Amino acid sequence: MLGLWAGVRLVFWRFAFDPVGDAPAVVPVLVVFAIVIAGQFVLPVYLLVNHKMWTPLIWLFGVTWALGEFVLLVGGESGGLFALLVWVVGLLPPCLGVLVVTTGGELLLRRFDLPNPL
Repeated sequence: MLGLWAGVRLVFWRFAFDPVGDAPAVVPVLVVFAIVIAGQFVLPVYLLVNHKMWTPLIWLFGVTWALGEFVLLVGGESGGLFALLVWVVGLLPPCLGVLVVTTGGELLLRRFDLPNPL
């Protein structure tokens, strides 16, 4: 919620954002929010490099595509608020759920020790 609040204040900068006065409250929230968003992209690459798991790459492609769609198709000031709302409330929880399911499924297939599970 704090990330959404800080993002909305930056999107509607000419209405509600004072860069000097609001910086102590907004900057830490944006840093944490950026770490969470960056973690979404770093975790699949980590799983691929260290554990040779391929299914998180499908998740990474899907999240990147969805983010690109929001950036390209949603325009204007109301569009920025819409993109923040959809990303934080609507897209982030299902994306993390899909990552858990696909990675867990791949680990389950590896546990069965099949020669060629796919």
